[in-house]
Amino acid sequence: MPSTPDLLRAVLHDDPVLAATLTMVAVTHPDDHAKLLTRILRPGRGRLSAAKADRIADTLTLAITGTNRWTFAAIWQRSMDTWPIIDGTLQASGVAVLELPPEAATNAVTAIWWQILTRGDGSQWEKWMDQVTAQPARAIEREVVEMTTADAEAEFAAVAAFAASAGGSTGTTITVQGQTQSPG
Repeated sequence: MPSTPDLLRAVLHDDPVLAATLTMVAVTHPDDHAKLLTRILRPGRGRLSAAKADRIADTLTLAITGTNRWTFAAIWQRSMDTWPIIDGTLQASGVAVLELPPEAATNAVTAIWWQILTRGDGSQWEKWMDQVTAQPARAIEREVVEMTTADAEAEFAAVAAFAASAGGSTGTTITVQGQTQSPG
């Protein structure tokens, strides 16, 4: 498992493609780095695409931290932006947060944010959580692309059945991944 500083350096990198690559490198054994980088840098067939690297990095971060990579990054970016407050609060409690494993460190900084943002009516906490857990466009787009034809057909059939039950037309056709579909 990578240290919290190593995972942070990877996930918080400014370039999203490089962030995914660095995340994969951070969580793999050093003996596997050459193989991994060869797959990423290899031209043509067998190359690990940016989209696959992104998905792998998301999955690895979730497995290590217990949270999505985008949430992990958002929590830590906000924490780094106010590091003297976050670190100072934890140090005053005897917690060297960057020495903790990534999951525990993330929980610790999130707890500090909770303490800060729940003063008053708590609406700031809810707003903050909505911001840090919001799925980025890349993840939403990936979900849309991964929707299979069968999923699309099932969704279309459900919409058509609903339209029919509401007195709508059932003679509609739709093209899904180059194939024309019609209900029933």
